[in-house]
Amino acid sequence: MSSSIKNRDVRSISIGSKISILFKDSEIIEEQPALVGIIEIVKTPEDEDSHFPELMDLLDKIWIQIGENERIYGDKKRSNDAIKEEIVFSLNKQVIEDFKETEMMYAGVNHHKYNIKTKEIALSTVKSLAEGFK
Repeated sequence: MSSSIKNRDVRSISIGSKISILFKDSEIIEEQPALVGIIEIVKTPEDEDSHFPELMDLLDKIWIQIGENERIYGDKKRSNDAIKEEIVFSLNKQVIEDFKETEMMYAGVNHHKYNIKTKEIALSTVKSLAEGFK
């Protein structure tokens, strides 16, 4: 397995069977450290019948949680790729410190048609994401 594919796998989080986030490198956005990811939604024909929410309705409902800190909801960020959306999670100093100490991490969606929380995110993913803040 090539290192770029392996790195992609480590930096990806699935939230249920419908949503995944592929995290890019950490960034400073408006003087705030942030994690930036690309959101992908997998919709089936059954989802169309059940009126599964559109990506734009879900973006500000997606969250991450590091350690015992409060949930951090993502902000929308338009990608250059018209098919995909970027999401930005702005992190404060305490969250970054917990991230560096490799605290547990969760992700989820808080939407009435797709309300879901992951199990604890793999330690390899947390370490990979935290590297950008050292």
